[in-house]
Amino acid sequence: MGLVKTEGIVLRETKYGEHDKMLTVFTKDWGTVSVSARGVRGGKRRCTGAGLFCYSRFVLFQGRNSYQLNECELIRSFHRICEDLLTMSCGAYLCEITSREQLENELLMKLLLNALAMLEEKKPVWQVKGVFELRAATGLGFSPHVFRCVRCGNEEQLTSFSCELGGVVCKKCQKGEMNISQSVLRAMQYVQMAGNPFSFSLAEDKTEEFSAICEKFLIHYLEKQPKTLEFLKSLL
Repeated sequence: MGLVKTEGIVLRETKYGEHDKMLTVFTKDWGTVSVSARGVRGGKRRCTGAGLFCYSRFVLFQGRNSYQLNECELIRSFHRICEDLLTMSCGAYLCEITSREQLENELLMKLLLNALAMLEEKKPVWQVKGVFELRAATGLGFSPHVFRCVRCGNEEQLTSFSCELGGVVCKKCQKGEMNISQSVLRAMQYVQMAGNPFSFSLAEDKTEEFSAICEKFLIHYLEKQPKTLEFLKSLL
């Protein structure tokens, strides 16, 4: 117990009382934690780094079962995401997925920061969503197999994808799995290997297919659909 320092992204904020918030923060050191932030809303205490989609340095008081905000310093705000309902909803969805991680996860932290930056830059929402879902699956420990058939190991004629089997299936082994176009397969392979997984382009209909396959795979392994996904899909 005592004061501790970390960096983190505010994934969610809930107002309570006249001037207080409860923050859900994905931290560099401990994964997702809840932080009580007293007096940061409309009172004398101003703390710009304690807002939604803010990446900040935090000084927290660590109690026996909770954290309280002592001070914070804004590193970067992704507030422009909130200027558009679609990008804000996508950002909320990405944050809800991230909140499932209860442990330190540097890969997921970098991925979320990059994805929020892409949303601010007006990259296609379908694409940002799909890239995040695919790389988040890797970060959470269940990366799909996209280079060889999961049934026979064949590297050619990979024509379908199975969430249950965890990857692509070749034409010879296909048994009713969902089809995958070759451009989408190449995009998934690129995302798994690239240093900057967001720097590719697809036709609009293929981007939707890419996003749908990545979504189905991630949700299959999360075993529970994020609450924010249904609303996001109603906008897309």
